[in-house]
Amino acid sequence: MFARFNVFLVVKVAERVQQLSREKCSGCVNGLVIDQLHACMQTTLEIKIKMFLPKAKKEALERLECLFNLYKQTNWVGEERLFIESAEHFLNDLEAQHLSDRRFINEDSVVEHPFNLTWLTNDFSMKEDPLAPISTVEPMTKPVKPTKPTRSRKRSKKVNEESELVEFNPQP
Repeated sequence: MFARFNVFLVVKVAERVQQLSREKCSGCVNGLVIDQLHACMQTTLEIKIKMFLPKAKKEALERLECLFNLYKQTNWVGEERLFIESAEHFLNDLEAQHLSDRRFINEDSVVEHPFNLTWLTNDFSMKEDPLAPISTVEPMTKPVKPTKPTRSRKRSKKVNEESELVEFNPQP
């Protein structure tokens, strides 16, 4: 029951670790084009996780209610209090190797929980109905009016068909 929520939490903490790494990288901050000049590209993933995991965990624990509301938008939840208590224990026990564990971070979990850091904003709320249909149809625009046809230029001289044939088929 809590396993899916734990996967969600690990994905969100991993996203935050990634963002913190980019925020602290002088190459990313300064917009350098060459990867070799980025500290985030020279540091191993393991070191980045160990460096930024404590801050990401702290933020997740502080905003656990927001994370839970984000999870609730796409998943059915039974007893909210149990989910939040379980999440607190899980996040307190979360270690660096969990962020590279394929049980938590894999292709399916990343697709299932797309990159979304709205839980970090101060104005995060559940204003929108999570079950409301999403419109994928764009509003229609006014049709373009056809332009008036322009007159084609008429030849000033009429060309004789026979003279055209003579030009293409000269006789010896």
